[in-house]
Amino acid sequence: MSVLTLVQENHYTHRGYVLVSGLIPAEVAEDAEKAIWRHLNADPQDPASWETIKPAHAAYEDPALLACYTPELLSAAERLAGESPGTFHAPSRAYAINVFPKPGEWKWPHAHIDHAIKEHGHKVFPARFASPEWPF
Repeated sequence: MSVLTLVQENHYTHRGYVLVSGLIPAEVAEDAEKAIWRHLNADPQDPASWETIKPAHAAYEDPALLACYTPELLSAAERLAGESPGTFHAPSRAYAINVFPKPGEWKWPHAHIDHAIKEHGHKVFPARFASPEWPF
């Protein structure tokens, strides 16, 4: 049985996104949030502590972050990617892009396609190049 309803799957198919509650238990998400702030050596209540953090991609082997890859989350991702059950596995590292609010006008990043080489275990949803549109 899928963790997604048919309505959610159809919403994803037609709109390109779906919001699903309950795939990561609240206490797991709270522990992960605390862990990422520890790794960043910053305080979520003190925006001044964010100023020294440079926008960056990072990978973490912290069990609190890896716990976010619940069986429910992986099952939903498989379903949206059109993959067979049991195809997706929790990674050995959690990947994050750390970006914080800055004063001034926000600008979109340049258009790009994220790394999506299936042999490397990276997936994008919907399946690669399945849409004639490129959302960015």
